[in-house]
Amino acid sequence: MSSHVFQGLDDPSKPSPSQPVVARMYDWYLGGTHSYEIDRKAAEATQRALPDIKPLVVENRSFLRRAVRYLAKNGYTQFIDIGSGLPTVGNTHEAVLRVNPGARILYVDIEASAVNEGNEFIRKTGWADQVGMIRASALEPENIFNDPETRRVIDFDKPVVILKIALVHFFRPQQ
Repeated sequence: MSSHVFQGLDDPSKPSPSQPVVARMYDWYLGGTHSYEIDRKAAEATQRALPDIKPLVVENRSFLRRAVRYLAKNGYTQFIDIGSGLPTVGNTHEAVLRVNPGARILYVDIEASAVNEGNEFIRKTGWADQVGMIRASALEPENIFNDPETRRVIDFDKPVVILKIALVHFFRPQQ
């Protein structure tokens, strides 16, 4: 019997995606394991074109953690992270819940596979009671705020921190 060690999410018994996903590439830059070969190859190609991409991603995640820890230490208990990517590798809920274990976090991303994988990750890690993830566009906030999962996780009668970190470069100017 031969044993195979798969990198990331690669598993020959499951279909592989045909397109890379930015959220999984971002996870790879952070040293995470939630990527497929196609994501890693795209991330490596991006890194060849932009050699500073990996340190920038790492610094961006460090900024996110510092910001949400500061807010959580100062009494904020609810966070909506719009354009979150995958909720892995030192993301919002990990930083916030270390400071306030009763806090509530909602992740929002437009990429369906990132949301599906993110929800699976949240369930597997046991945070589903207070951490959720939905698919929605940052450009359509009403869809975010009216989503049933948002209403389950977030109480809009209390203050809510809205995060939009490293998101603007994904938008095209309107003509």
